Amino acid sequence: MSGNLAPRHYGDLTQQSHDLSAPRLPARVQRAINQEAVWGLVQAARAQAVAFATKSRIGAAERVAEEAMFRLDRLHRVEASMFRADPLQAERYNTLLNDFLMVARAEIRRLPEEF
Repeated sequence: MSGNLAPRHYGDLTQQSHDLSAPRLPARVQRAINQEAVWGLVQAARAQAVAFATKSRIGAAERVAEEAMFRLDRLHRVEASMFRADPLQAERYNTLLNDFLMVARAEIRRLPEEF
């Protein structure tokens, strides 16, 4: 196939009339129609592949963001319970929480580079 995505000939890809008395298209015209039909099929397959990849990337980003939100919520609860135990350490807990949030944001923003 020499690098082509489709063989040179797929037979008659057009819907010819079943009327045997109808004139047949010249071979060059039929070949040109077939080439355009194959080009259209290849482009449709490419578009479908791009759509699948995009949907997968969006799903992955959604799962990462959701996991970060769950973990942030859990850390807020831990911070609240530790604050009650030692109010003097509250600023340190808040700083750690902000650091986690910064790291999570950086990872989410870097996610497109992973794909």
